[in-house]
Amino acid sequence: MASIYKRKDRETWVCEWTEDGKLHRKTAGKTRKVALQVKAQVERRLELKRYGVIDDVIEQSAKPLEEHLDDYQQHLIAGERAETHWKQTIYRIRRVLDGCKFLYATDIKPLVVEKWLKAQRDLVDTRFVSGVAQTRKGIASAFEVSRHTVLNWRRAGAPIESRPYDLAAVSAWVRENRSPALSEQTSNYYLTAINAFLNWMVAYERLRKNPLSVVKPLTITRDEKRVLTPEAFDLFLEAAWNGEPFRGLSGRLRYALYVVAANTGLRRSELRSLIAESFDLQEDQTPSVLVRSSDAKNSNTRILPLRNDVVEVIRPVLASCFPGSSVWPGSWPGRSADMVRRDLEAA
Repeated sequence: MASIYKRKDRETWVCEWTEDGKLHRKTAGKTRKVALQVKAQVERRLELKRYGVIDDVIEQSAKPLEEHLDDYQQHLIAGERAETHWKQTIYRIRRVLDGCKFLYATDIKPLVVEKWLKAQRDLVDTRFVSGVAQTRKGIASAFEVSRHTVLNWRRAGAPIESRPYDLAAVSAWVRENRSPALSEQTSNYYLTAINAFLNWMVAYERLRKNPLSVVKPLTITRDEKRVLTPEAFDLFLEAAWNGEPFRGLSGRLRYALYVVAANTGLRRSELRSLIAESFDLQEDQTPSVLVRSSDAKNSNTRILPLRNDVVEVIRPVLASCFPGSSVWPGSWPGRSADMVRRDLEAA
């Protein structure tokens, strides 16, 4: 049963009841009459729930998707996911929900999502943007795309070389090259993000089943990857050592970066997150490097052993690092492919 009361120092009434072993309270209006109506509504809902007429899943499904998305964001943050990961995930989910005009879970239809994703892949940016931008972030903001997309434009030949950037010239290039709003790979990323969200809702009894489980990702033909021979890799390292600095990384630092990456399999973001204290090179223990859960893609803390030859490469680098500072500082992560490509060409 529910009860109502009003505190002497408050103007509003409060309705209080116990459900599933937990005490609940909600504001019940400023008059006793309204409070009694709220109390009756709560008791009726509890009675229907008791006899199985309604259940928690139906109640949760009646909430706006935006509320569920806020809770999912907190779930990702609590799971110590990298900030860039959860922000990008939430952004993609919200784009799908807004683009398909889904307000409640019952609105979600597989065909609508498939049509929206295809429309985004077929969409050509025909907007004309004028003015100037001082940074690539400014270009991304003007065209409402990610900075990664702007970087891809630059690699493809867009006039994004020197500041200030002419937005009209960039706009003309985008229209001429018919740049799609969404690539096939990115389309799959959007589908993965919304599926993860709906699977979370199912796991937390907010949805009976994932309505998008029938939607399959696109099959993408990838270019064949080539593996460097040991001799070619040595030439690559030599070219890096003798190369000019790249976005804050000297040739010596790139040499150590490539050696650690090749021997640990760490990703770009994981390498960028390493600080001097991440390495344990004490002589009485097995040399290792620690990747924190907040920086790892799989959100698991990892301790990776290091071979002695790798230790000899990284030790002088760590000797020049300040405590708590990044081993490989600079803005190179956003242009890491260009960095590797330049050293490969020099080799």
